[in-house]
Amino acid sequence: MAPKKGRNQNAAKQHTKMEKLTPKEAILDYQIGNLRNLTSRLKFKRETLKNMLKEKVDLLTSLKLQEEAILRETSSKLMEISVDDETSVSSDDTKNYLLETWKVRDFEETEVMKIQEEIETTRRLTKDVVLELKNWHTYSEVTKKLNETRIQMLEMEYVNMKQRFESMMKYLTEEEKRTELNTHANIELSSEHIKNSVIDKAIDILNKSLSQQMLQNNWLKVEKKILEEKIERISLEIESLQKKNITAAQDVFNCNLAHILVPISFGDIQVTEEDDLGKSTILDLKLDQDMFGFERDLGKLKNINISFRKL
Repeated sequence: MAPKKGRNQNAAKQHTKMEKLTPKEAILDYQIGNLRNLTSRLKFKRETLKNMLKEKVDLLTSLKLQEEAILRETSSKLMEISVDDETSVSSDDTKNYLLETWKVRDFEETEVMKIQEEIETTRRLTKDVVLELKNWHTYSEVTKKLNETRIQMLEMEYVNMKQRFESMMKYLTEEEKRTELNTHANIELSSEHIKNSVIDKAIDILNKSLSQQMLQNNWLKVEKKILEEKIERISLEIESLQKKNITAAQDVFNCNLAHILVPISFGDIQVTEEDDLGKSTILDLKLDQDMFGFERDLGKLKNINISFRKL
């Protein structure tokens, strides 16, 4: 039979204290409280029995004193009767004496019976206490085993929770690393994609620029070819004109050959405003074969043609 837990005046304080204890400490604290209650009850019963026995001893002592007083009184009366032969004892005195003696004897027997009953009650109480102690011992052993089993279960649960927490932390760490790696990979892919897009756009722009440049170069080549053809045609025309001018100059020279024999001093004649240019001879006008500068212009055109061909 488990001992009942007594009420405590400081229940609120104990409740606050219990909230701060671990399960193992709470179980031990509960067992300690039960042991204290059992000890206090046993102490109270012991004090009660002690007081009862003390009262009975005092009562027996008083009865013994009364009995001794009655015996002394009876003895003194008997001595008086034996000393005084003439003294006679009446029947009333004898009756009273016997009544008093019987009363004392009955009272003593009654008190003895009461003491025996108290002793029996004390034995029963002691037996109850012993049984309660045995029950408490059994209960404490069972409770101890249950508490040990519960403590082992709590420890196992704590270990399992710790392992689960560690595995959870490991999983979260790995997941965080995996997420970080995926993020870096996505960033690198995005950067690469952006870079490739920029490069593709730049390549497209360069291709377009190159295509435009090639078209422009082709156009320039066509223009160059056209210019070369024009220059070639102009050069041919200039050469033809130069040949015509040379032929004309030769004709003029042949026509004015007679004037060549004129003295050299006439070659220094200066042309003035008074001279009639329409009547002047070739010597008067100081003409030569390159009088129109065709050869000089033809050389310039040839140089331009050579430079275009180099381009």
